[in-house]
Amino acid sequence: MTTIVDYLVKKEKATFVVMDPQAWNRRAIACYESAGFKKLCMLKQHEWHEGAMRDCQLMVYDDASSIIPIKDKDRTYIKKLFEKSWGSDVMVISSGIYHCNELDGFFVKNNGGEVEGIITYVFHDDECEIISLDSFNEGMGIATRLLMEVEIAAFRKGLEKVTLLTTNDNLHALKFYQKRGYRITDVHSGAVDEARNIKKEIPEKGYHDIPIHDELLLTKRFK
Repeated sequence: MTTIVDYLVKKEKATFVVMDPQAWNRRAIACYESAGFKKLCMLKQHEWHEGAMRDCQLMVYDDASSIIPIKDKDRTYIKKLFEKSWGSDVMVISSGIYHCNELDGFFVKNNGGEVEGIITYVFHDDECEIISLDSFNEGMGIATRLLMEVEIAAFRKGLEKVTLLTTNDNLHALKFYQKRGYRITDVHSGAVDEARNIKKEIPEKGYHDIPIHDELLLTKRFK
């Protein structure tokens, strides 16, 4: 197993590796732990095996120490980070007005202590809504790993789904989320136009010079 992980990380440049052995298979789980995998959460009734649905143990191999939950001591720094990247930490979307530095979330630091990615979210009655996701070093799997961390938090809380809103111009986000199991479940026509009345700095045009008018709701449901 160590040889396989070394190949994936060093040769294929994988930033993390995920496994989901069946929970009864303690020998396999111990083998993965000895190779550096860590337990994340239990996936109840996840896999069909020998006539029944079996629980599986979700495990990941990565530098988990680099994934840091946002704490109160981080909020001033995070506010400045959003202001530097987006001009403000305020997010105005159809589900509400949010100060991203006040939300729950996770961020990733590199060995030099620089933040390479950050995600924020809120819990609602039966869902987790992602408010922001930023990767400052794309192509390294950072956004995917942060997204997985929030999905695990929602799963552990017993929520039914994870949702997010993105704008009609953000083709990169639409591609990213749909490749990771999210579906477009609603379109809020004119939502960005309404948000612009509150947050004047929202631009008229966005990626690829596309006029920004609408929000798209993306949803990922848990089994």
